[in-house]
Amino acid sequence: MQQADQDAMEQQQQALEDQRAKAERALAEQRAQDEALQAYLDQMSTLLLAKDGLRESAEGSEERTLARARTITVLGRFDPKGKRAVMQFLDEADLIQGVEGRGPIIRLSGADLSSANLSGANLSDADLRDADLRDAEGLTKEKMLKQQAKSLYGAAMPDGTVLYATSEFDPALSFTHSDGWQTFAGSETPAAALFSDGPEGGELNFTSPLHVFDPTNPSEPKELPAPENTDEWVSWFQRHPNLDTSKPGPASVGGASGKQIDVTASSTPENYPRDLCGGEPCVPIHPISESRILSYEGFKDRFIILYRSGL
Repeated sequence: MQQADQDAMEQQQQALEDQRAKAERALAEQRAQDEALQAYLDQMSTLLLAKDGLRESAEGSEERTLARARTITVLGRFDPKGKRAVMQFLDEADLIQGVEGRGPIIRLSGADLSSANLSGANLSDADLRDADLRDAEGLTKEKMLKQQAKSLYGAAMPDGTVLYATSEFDPALSFTHSDGWQTFAGSETPAAALFSDGPEGGELNFTSPLHVFDPTNPSEPKELPAPENTDEWVSWFQRHPNLDTSKPGPASVGGASGKQIDVTASSTPENYPRDLCGGEPCVPIHPISESRILSYEGFKDRFIILYRSGL
């Protein structure tokens, strides 16, 4: 009986020591985070208060590169409380949102914001490309789109889904897709072009072209202003000398209405632009971002043309 009592006392003592050690580790971790946060705030204050400081710096400058690197690093190391403090500072300092016509000074693309409390944060025009927003509080997809974040391309949302979105479209575009698809943007910066490759070779492209290629002289890929509305786009496809088209019909995507038309290359001009077509005979349709939309014989493309605001 005495041995049993002694064993129980030893177990109780060990539990108390384990609890004390755990509390000391938590206190040490919190102290380390507090010190790291203060060091970060001191570094950022130095950048902001320096002559021709961070706010006056140019896109791609050393100051902005350093500020972004420090921000991404601490966000990856901090717990939710520390992340909230960093985001509050960035928000109040107007560093992560667009202000008076300029873009964000610090882009949060790729940032670890998982489990952060983002209630009240102004993320308008923020670049959250590939950011980890899983389990973030005070944040929904609807709120992000309403605030018009500059880009949510590839962002992991609070519910775990990966969202592809950009406010470069009017209205802002967002979508998710099933496994097996690979999505990428048309350039390194947020752009009105998203491309998805399907698991069986299909493609799904979202574009907002400003120009089309002049079909009258394909050897010299001259760009002309794009049609201004849905009916003009349909007419442009129907008049193209190297394209066959189906009868256009009504279509809608995400509540936006428009028309759809199937397009196939009926012939490829002998003087097609080889550099533009990658060496394969093609019919150039329109440029977009750093890429282009092309039509090849033997393939069918379905274009869904949505009405723009005010048209």
